[in-house]
Amino acid sequence: MLRGQGTLNFVQTGGGQPVVTLQETLLLGGLTSPEVLFDFGFVTDEPVVPSTLLDSFTVTVQNPAASASAVLVTIDPGGPVWAPVSPGNLALSDSQVLRQGIAPPSLQPVLGQGLAYSVAFPLPSALLGPTLNVTFDLFDNQAGFMSLGWYDNLRVVSVPEPQIWELLVLGLSTSAILLRRRRR
Repeated sequence: MLRGQGTLNFVQTGGGQPVVTLQETLLLGGLTSPEVLFDFGFVTDEPVVPSTLLDSFTVTVQNPAASASAVLVTIDPGGPVWAPVSPGNLALSDSQVLRQGIAPPSLQPVLGQGLAYSVAFPLPSALLGPTLNVTFDLFDNQAGFMSLGWYDNLRVVSVPEPQIWELLVLGLSTSAILLRRRRR
């Protein structure tokens, strides 16, 4: 169920549906070295129980034109798993998903535990196309605990490429330093 809470987009468990999905389509047309940016979080009252499938919130990006997708993160009461292995999706390394912990916003209802992150994901070539779908899935294990997933500030930006002259200056500077070291 999509509800607005301030500027946040969020979903919560308790509606009887095992999976609730929010999806947004971003235009990539003409961007060089595009990077997806967003803030997201997961809060829950569910305790960590070993060997139990817990409520979780998953973020996936997809190039619909090429049918290529990648799971960026799955987070549950035990914490996040960055770039999880997911059959049929692109294999990512943990280091490809850049993130920083942030303070979760004040949400209603107030739940026991939660984590929030600001994420930057430089798009690999397999995900480049005219559009990019970003999907946020909240899984409810139907155990009766309240969980809530949210995202905000979803956007795509162009990461500036170094100009050729900047690379030339860098190369010449490096060469000069190496020559100076050899002469000593």
